[in-house]
Amino acid sequence: MNLMIPTDSLPRGHTRHHPRHNKIMRTIAVFTLVAFTSLIFQPLALAVNAPKRGAAAQALAKPETDDEKLSRTLDKIENKLSHLEDKLTKKQNARVEKDELKNLHQQLMVQDLKTMASFKKLELKLKAKNLPKVILDRHAKAVAQYQKNIQLLKNNLTTIETATNDDDRRLKVKKARDHLHKKQLRKSKSKFDPNDLPSGPAKLNKKNKPKLKKKHFRQAGLFNTPFVKLASHGSYRFDTLASASNPAYLAQSDEVLITPAIQAKADLLQHNPVTIYNWVRNNVAWIPAWGAVQDADVTLGSLRGNSLDVASLLIALYRASGIPTRYVHGAIDVSTQQFMNWTGGFSKPEAAMLFAAYGGVPITQVIRGGKIDRIQLEHVWVEAAIDFAPSRGGVNKSADTWVQLDASYKQYEDLTGLDVLTISGIDPNQLATDFTNSGTVNEAEGWVQNLDATVLQTAQTQAQTALTNYINTNLTNPVVGDVIGSRRIIASNTSILPASMPYKVIVKGARYAALPVLLQNTMTFSFGRDALGELINPVTLPYAKLNNHKATLSFKPATAADEAALLALLPRDPITDPSQLPSTIPAYLIYVIPEIAVSGQVVARGNSMQLGSELDFGYHIQRRGQPAVDNYNYSVTAGSYLNLAIISGSVSPTKLTELQTKLTATQTIMNSGDLTLISSLTREDILGDLFHAGGMGYWGQYLALSHLQGLSNQASFDLPNGYGSFGYEPNVTRLFGFPRTLKPGGIAVNVRVSWNYIPQDGDMTKWKGLNLQAGMLSSVLESAVPEQIFNTDPANPIDGISAIKALQLAAQQGQKIYHITQQNQATALPQLTLSSLAMKEIRQGLAAGKEVITHASQVSVPGFTGEGYIITDPVTGSGAYKITGGGNGSFKKIASIVPVNVTGILWDVMIKIAWHGIQYMARKNSPLTKLAGSYLSRLKKITSFTAKLPGIIADCVVAGAPAEFIQALVAVRTFWTMSNTLIGIQTVTFPIGIPILLETMGAIQDLIEKEALVAAGCNK
Repeated sequence: MNLMIPTDSLPRGHTRHHPRHNKIMRTIAVFTLVAFTSLIFQPLALAVNAPKRGAAAQALAKPETDDEKLSRTLDKIENKLSHLEDKLTKKQNARVEKDELKNLHQQLMVQDLKTMASFKKLELKLKAKNLPKVILDRHAKAVAQYQKNIQLLKNNLTTIETATNDDDRRLKVKKARDHLHKKQLRKSKSKFDPNDLPSGPAKLNKKNKPKLKKKHFRQAGLFNTPFVKLASHGSYRFDTLASASNPAYLAQSDEVLITPAIQAKADLLQHNPVTIYNWVRNNVAWIPAWGAVQDADVTLGSLRGNSLDVASLLIALYRASGIPTRYVHGAIDVSTQQFMNWTGGFSKPEAAMLFAAYGGVPITQVIRGGKIDRIQLEHVWVEAAIDFAPSRGGVNKSADTWVQLDASYKQYEDLTGLDVLTISGIDPNQLATDFTNSGTVNEAEGWVQNLDATVLQTAQTQAQTALTNYINTNLTNPVVGDVIGSRRIIASNTSILPASMPYKVIVKGARYAALPVLLQNTMTFSFGRDALGELINPVTLPYAKLNNHKATLSFKPATAADEAALLALLPRDPITDPSQLPSTIPAYLIYVIPEIAVSGQVVARGNSMQLGSELDFGYHIQRRGQPAVDNYNYSVTAGSYLNLAIISGSVSPTKLTELQTKLTATQTIMNSGDLTLISSLTREDILGDLFHAGGMGYWGQYLALSHLQGLSNQASFDLPNGYGSFGYEPNVTRLFGFPRTLKPGGIAVNVRVSWNYIPQDGDMTKWKGLNLQAGMLSSVLESAVPEQIFNTDPANPIDGISAIKALQLAAQQGQKIYHITQQNQATALPQLTLSSLAMKEIRQGLAAGKEVITHASQVSVPGFTGEGYIITDPVTGSGAYKITGGGNGSFKKIASIVPVNVTGILWDVMIKIAWHGIQYMARKNSPLTKLAGSYLSRLKKITSFTAKLPGIIADCVVAGAPAEFIQALVAVRTFWTMSNTLIGIQTVTFPIGIPILLETMGAIQDLIEKEALVAAGCNK
């Protein structure tokens, strides 16, 4: 490729270099320009130019390419053949279908000529570029495949038109339809299994009982580690204590990281074992869950963790202070009252045990006098080599004792919050009746229509006003706990370490320097399965390596020939504007390799595959204490760039702050105009951090809002695991099964959520409603978080789409909202005009005994036309929140100031800009750098918002909260309480409950968009 950059475009102070060197550097610069403009800046163009939210929905006004027209014609032909076959089978008049099919045949003939001309034009271009033979052979193979199939289709259509009778015509129609159906290879983004819904409560393993004897640990393969003693080292004397001199007890591991933050905290606590223990015990909340999921740094930042996570933090702080420390894995016995308090403020021991059991904790009960008297559970705590006699750690000179310490066990003070219904004076039954009477309800057919949302909004406003007046009259300097309720650790500050454990230790089963894999939750990624069903190139990582950390799935050119083919597609002239770049990429010419990177380091690669083809990407989670491995496969388009958003337990505000700092540094470099600095940026700095911010923003807000929801509903909430992707997925035009062209796509969010949500009073009749709320909130955020990022122009907001968002739009349009069960499906299903895939999955769900929430016909936002529907379990409230295409999540269309997108196939060198690279890109005030600044600023804002929210919830419990924040929390408490109360009223049918929840979620989304929950923070 010849790319000319004029001499006067070189930065001052630089000179010409060797022509060959210049060519290489210019190539790098061009690919960087393509990368930045095609992904990073496209959303901003949409934000500036998009129709206002709520405007008439239609696809972005951009003419279709010839390939798109042909692909759409093939789809129409397949659909028309299906309709024609149906009528011919039923012996019905099919004249209209035959005439329409004939017209499509004629369109096909014209489009075929244009496609062949396009193929020929590209062939001449490839030959002129002297590309490797393998690229020319791929082109020839694709053309031959196309010609063979288009000719077969044309022949089939001709035989249909010339058939002498309908019986013969029906057979020929079936032959043509079967051929097209087989070759087009349309499929869902994720395989739908109605018995494995992606959003719902964690699975309960009833056989998960604690090991109560030492032999049980050995039988399970859990042994003391390490086995050998090595020489002592360091200034602190511990060589006189048996085995304390082993370096393993000062070493780092997957969970025990001595990061700068850990070291700084150890320094702040003056490396004093008593001070360190007191701080962890008094500040880090316990999560009733099992299996290590967080490293010490994440636990330090989030101040939450299960017993293994809290132990890892305490060990890290001790080891950073030069104090040998190890894990102890055993079983303990706790009184019922203490256990209920410790677990979450439960009023029934059965509910507390259930919450821990759903978290995977091995647990059992001791019955005395016909009631639960004691709780026995497996647990992990710490032993530290301490100078115990006589100061009990107060003076730490020479270790003489392995001291047992448990910083995760503690008691809490619970605040209940305000009684919304009593203070507001609202009668829930009357409100439910008024809402029902405001629209049309057809219980027999299972639908509602035109319910007046202002009925609920008025009641919510009334409740908020009453609560605000109550607070102003009765509370002085209110804190968060006064409004919504809270839990506060009852502190215990001592000058010496405890001489015994705060509970009965049943058995000390094993001791570890580092946690064994049997106590680690793990994630395995795979690139599909081979012919024998074995995972392809799997890589298994401890959850702590992924949780809160950046992980990406991207694609790079497989060979030098593929790289050369990409270069050949770019223009010869100097690139000074993104519009000069091509509108599509002939995907069939390029082969790419998928790779996974964690914290910027590649950890796994897949096999070479065609750009635009589908990668059957697999997630396989092993959660300790769970009955089985959780397997999930997602069809990823080769050329995507995705953040693999993995979470469990907590999102660390500290990690979000670090990410915000990185984004600030990146923005500073991009706006500097310094090409040397800009050339230091990698694709992980740009794309990886951008989508990591989106993924972390999603999970951070989900956890914080779920926490608020739980407090409002007197229920305990935890997130054992959530995973999926947040990033860019291109669109592909396919011709007879092969990817013809890659073209701009959009931001896709696809997640699976597994939560633990138990009413504190043990009333499990509330369980389904709580689970339904949790699932709906996950769906709301799938559209709300991308909107937070990409809506940079308040005057022209743009819509993401998710299942909940689609249902909200349909309700606003006056569509019927259906609740379909096996009992009413015969009357309801014929009323739906949805896509064939949606109808297929709806029928699958109903056949499996599930229930469906859907709207009657398709809805549209710019870039999307389709449907959103929810398939739920009528017992548990688990759900699949689906949008057209089979995704469990959302999609946001990206407009195009640069039509092509190759970001997903960048390799590291592509993202680097040479010091004498593209001046247009590096100019400080260029449109691109301005757009970059706006986009990165938005991402920094979302990380700031998400980082503050969990911290505010905790900090404001003990500190004075500003009026704005209290007002926002009053709103949240009102929304959750009223929706939960109304849904629980027996006289309100389930179809009514859905609009209630939709309105609640809409109100929550408004708060999110306004960032009202951030307010001014807490007064310190």
